[in-house]
Amino acid sequence: MIYLDTTALVKLLVKEEFSDEIRKAVGGHSVHTVSIAFVETLSALARKAELSEEERLAATREFLGSWHRFKAVSTDAVLESAGILARAHRLRGFDAVHLAAARDLGAPSTTHFAVYDQDLAKAAKKEGFSLITNPKFIFK
Repeated sequence: MIYLDTTALVKLLVKEEFSDEIRKAVGGHSVHTVSIAFVETLSALARKAELSEEERLAATREFLGSWHRFKAVSTDAVLESAGILARAHRLRGFDAVHLAAARDLGAPSTTHFAVYDQDLAKAAKKEGFSLITNPKFIFK
């Protein structure tokens, strides 16, 4: 099973460094995220300065057309756990929600976590998830 945070979702939609890595990893696998990623992804696409308006519109349409394929964990189901994780790992709020949603899926050993945020990646690693990352993505 694969869990994508918003940084990884955006890489599926927009050609960036490591986009090929995520596309290859996702392949035909079951892909999960958290429901708040819907808003986060649309926000990220709207703010992506390097995209032309046509590219932004195409990526947004692709996302809206494919959202149903992602198995989204309800944000409500993981808020208490996210609060605990935010404190334990000193995470930003939505990063903690992503980590809590991934943990809600079952044992971390059964889930590959795709993330390109340093703090969330460190926390996911500490929680026992295997990370889908390129060796160039080095922890500080």
